[in-house]
Amino acid sequence: MGLRGTAVVVYIARMITFINRAALAFTLIALVACGDDSPPPADSGTPTDTGTPTDSGTPTDSGTPTDSGMATDSGMTTDSGMAMDGATDGATDAATDSATDGGTAALTIEWVAGITATPLADVAVEIYDVGDLGTVVGTGTSDASGIAAITFTAMPTGLYLAHATLAANHDTWFYAHENIATAPVVTGVPVISNTLWTATYGAASITETSGTGWIVVRGIEATGAAAVDMTASSDKGGTIEYLTGGALNMGASSPDGEALVLNAEAASTILTVTVGTRNAMATVMGRADATIATTIVLPAP
Repeated sequence: MGLRGTAVVVYIARMITFINRAALAFTLIALVACGDDSPPPADSGTPTDTGTPTDSGTPTDSGTPTDSGMATDSGMTTDSGMAMDGATDGATDAATDSATDGGTAALTIEWVAGITATPLADVAVEIYDVGDLGTVVGTGTSDASGIAAITFTAMPTGLYLAHATLAANHDTWFYAHENIATAPVVTGVPVISNTLWTATYGAASITETSGTGWIVVRGIEATGAAAVDMTASSDKGGTIEYLTGGALNMGASSPDGEALVLNAEAASTILTVTVGTRNAMATVMGRADATIATTIVLPAP
């Protein structure tokens, strides 16, 4: 390289050393002047490692606009069931509720004039549990078609007794032979007018005995058909008359399965209906100046 080249290199190295020392001195002077003891800026990590702008999750991960479910998942519009379920549950629950805690139409009873098919309107009906005749558990009033839909405050625990009243008619007490769940629809229960009551004694040539009443008994087969050629008896006496088409036939049996006990005692009475060698019984309570009505089912042949 030669002496001149060596001198140049040495000169350059010394200049570099001088510059580095000057820069270091300048840096120390600046730090002392500012009083900043913090680490060098490049190692603090503050600008790039805090994660605040990109990792906080606030704008995209909070879930507030899309995940709260308030608009689509709350169910307030589609899942509450208040509109759709109310329309169906209300209709179907009416019968269920009436069978448990009050309601309408668990039982309908058709009331007719005499022993005919002529419907009677405005018949007031009270329902009792046969085991508790001191408490009314249901009420209703017949419409123009003679049908009373019963509203219950409590359901009978078994068989029931229906008490019907209508001005200018004798009271009727209907003894059900089936419970409401089995037979919720009853047809053709007679209400006897004062006029028909008196005329019937005249037609049968019988004198009415004070303190007695009537018992109307209908015999049916297990199929529901009328018990043809039925006869009837009562353990408390009275006069048995048989009916055809709702009128006295003055015969020894009824082709329609209907019999009438006139001057029936106001006492517990056992009724027996017979067709051939088959018979069936029921117990009712006779009442003065009132009609007792019941149905007795014969055993199958």
